[in-house]
Amino acid sequence: GAEALSGEMEMGGDFRCVGLSPDGRLAATTAHNSTATIWDVASGEVVRTLVGHDDLVYSVRFSPDGAVVATASEDGTVGIWDVDTGGCVRKLSGHGSPVRSVDFSPDGRVVVTGSDDETARVWDVGSGACLKILTQQMGGHSKWLWSVAFAPDGGMFATASEDGLAKLWDSSRLSSGAASRFFASLAMCCGSNLDGVQALQRLAGHVTEVSELKVFFTLASIAVKAGDVTAAQGAAFLRGVLGKAAGTFRFDARGEGKRMLV
Repeated sequence: GAEALSGEMEMGGDFRCVGLSPDGRLAATTAHNSTATIWDVASGEVVRTLVGHDDLVYSVRFSPDGAVVATASEDGTVGIWDVDTGGCVRKLSGHGSPVRSVDFSPDGRVVVTGSDDETARVWDVGSGACLKILTQQMGGHSKWLWSVAFAPDGGMFATASEDGLAKLWDSSRLSSGAASRFFASLAMCCGSNLDGVQALQRLAGHVTEVSELKVFFTLASIAVKAGDVTAAQGAAFLRGVLGKAAGTFRFDARGEGKRMLV
């Protein structure tokens, strides 16, 4: 069985979310309060306490270079924090409701956020500018968003909502055209089992049976054949959602998906 590899971190209360730095030396956590905490993984000691939100902090993510941390809060804002100093270098404001999730693009230049206001937003980390608001009118969600996640190659990101749907967005075009066909049947295939797609992480944890893995491979193949996503994007998304289960999966030049091993 799995064993703890290093020290333990103890707050005297419940943890809500945890994220690891790219080098694995630091961990960032949130609890049932308005702060986030950065820990030394080896010693289990607190390194920084990030103070600045006015309400609960739901989500925390390290940037790909480990220099900053992003936090999403009940107060409707996202904080960008300097890991070395613990200071808030930027506050992203614009969501009209609590922000449930945040994730960095692989190059660290933008973050995507998901909120109870039923929108996802794309932000420039350097300037704090909101680059795009993805609404229901644009093909977005009809209920609040639980989770957002970038694909490993940065070519697209996904959003998951209480409306029972996950949607895939082209990071360059920020269009939901690819999403509609890719996930059109996701709610029918998995919605009843998941009681709504509350998070991509929860979805990935649920997809363990071969029959359910085939659902994702089929959806990806349909999207690639239709030209909604490239073969590389389809394979990258599957790896992002399914992890090792998709590690030997690839598309050929015709868009045919081949699963070597489940």
